[in-house]
Amino acid sequence: MRDESGLGIVSAEYALKHRVLPLREEGGTVYVAVADNRNDALLQELQFMFNKPVVAESWTTEKLLPAISRRYRLGDG
Repeated sequence: MRDESGLGIVSAEYALKHRVLPLREEGGTVYVAVADNRNDALLQELQFMFNKPVVAESWTTEKLLPAISRRYRLGDG
């Protein structure tokens, strides 16, 4: 089950620009899908934004972009 609490923190513009999608919060940790889970600067920024630990799941761009479009109802996803 996906928790949409991250939508208020991560805007559609930010999600598309940085290829990141909040998935859920579990046990005080935020799980996000990202195109590049080696981007330490992005992960640190997300931890600051959420004020919680962040765990990244690596998704292909082909999977991530349509998911972002669906989540934020952008139309072409």
